[in-house]
Amino acid sequence: HEGDSPQYTQRKGEYGGQCRQLACNKGVGGRRGALGDPLPYLQQRGKQQAAATAKLLEGIDFDVGFCSDLQRARQTAAIALPGMEFTYTPQIREISVGNLEWKLYADMEKQLGESYLRNRAEADYSPYGGESRQDLLRRCGDFLEMLRREQPGQRVAVVCHAGAIKCMTQYVLGV
Repeated sequence: HEGDSPQYTQRKGEYGGQCRQLACNKGVGGRRGALGDPLPYLQQRGKQQAAATAKLLEGIDFDVGFCSDLQRARQTAAIALPGMEFTYTPQIREISVGNLEWKLYADMEKQLGESYLRNRAEADYSPYGGESRQDLLRRCGDFLEMLRREQPGQRVAVVCHAGAIKCMTQYVLGV
C-alpha cells in the first residue's frame, strides 16, 4: 500500500523433505522448531540458495527482521542476513495439514482417496485438523497488519515459506 514500509520477503531454502514428496512443511498446528521437526535442516542446495540471497541483499540496511520459527527458516535467515536479529514467529509458517504432517502424498492418496485429492487441490486441510487456504490467508494478513501498526516506516526483512509469501502477496494485492 502507498506509504507503507518496504518489506523484503525471502522463502526459506530447500530441505531434504521436499525431495521425498512429503505432504507438508510444518504448519501452525504442528510441532515447533528443531525439536519437533523430523527433517528440519537445510540441505546443500538450500544453503546455496540462502547464500545467493545474501549477495542480493548486500547493502540493504534492514531495521527489523521477522522469521518463521521453524529451524530451516532460521537457518536460511542466518545465512541470508548474517548477524541480524530476528523475531521468530509461527504466524508466518506454511499451511498446517494437521494430522497429515510428514506423511507421503502417495500414501494419503491410497488411504483417503478422492476427498484427499480434492482437499489437497483446494489447499483445505481443515478436515484433517489443519488449516484451509483461507485460514493461511487470514493468518498472513494478520501478520502484515501487525507490521503496519508496529513497524511504520521501517525496512522489514521477512524469512518464511512459499505458501505464506503467496498469501501475503494476495493480501497486499487484494485478490
